[in-house]
Parts: sequence; C-alpha cells; structure tokens
Amino acid sequence: MNRLYTQFRLGLEKRVVDLYAVFAVGATGAPTLNAGLSKGIASVARNSSGLYTITLQDAYIDALAVIPTVRLASGTPASRGMIVRSVAVSGATPTVQVLFTDAAGAAVELNDGSVVSLKLELKASSV
Repeated sequence: MNRLYTQFRLGLEKRVVDLYAVFAVGATGAPTLNAGLSKGIASVARNSSGLYTITLQDAYIDALAVIPTVRLASGTPASRGMIVRSVAVSGATPTVQVLFTDAAGAAVELNDGSVVSLKLELKASSV
C-alpha cells in the first residue's frame, strides 16, 4: 500500500465529517428528532408518505454517503429500502431528502414506532 491517507480516517478524501440523524416515527409518519444523538442536525420534516427532509446546521461541500438503519418496534417492516432524493448541502439551507420505499420501489410510510438512524458522510473541504 503506497498512499498518503488523511490522519485519523485513513481515507483519500480530506475533511470528511460524519453526522448522525436519529428520529422516531409516529403513527402518521411524523418524525421526532433525538437531539442528543443528532448533533449537527437542525431538523427532520416529513414531506409526504415516506419522504423526509433532513436540515443540517452547517453547509458542506458535498454529501459522500447517506446510510440508513431502521429499527422496528414490532411487526414486519413496511419499508424495504431507502433512496436519496436530493442533496443540497452547500446552500444557505443545507438539506438531504430521503425516501423510504417498498419492494416495488414505491413510497411507503414507515412503521409506527420505528427509529431511523441515518449516517451522513459529508465533505467539508474542496480539496
């Protein structure tokens, strides 16, 4: 291995920032942000069935990855996957929009009582 990796991260990208958005989902899909586990996240809003907008506290150069984990309270999961609908992390109101989908790819409401954890890997350097 003959590469110069960034200190502490051992990656080729400079200034990668990891943020976590953790929110509980209510009966109507309404999210409740866990502020203690969501440092750097300003808010989470439900736009429509399965579609959520995560607003960041700070702007970044770009989003490298959005990795979901959904924990069910009980039952069979309604959602089979998640797609990133839009990334606008460099503007005055930095946001990431995610959509939870069923097996056919259609938007679906998350189960009542689910807890969503999103890991956002963001780039904080233009180098």
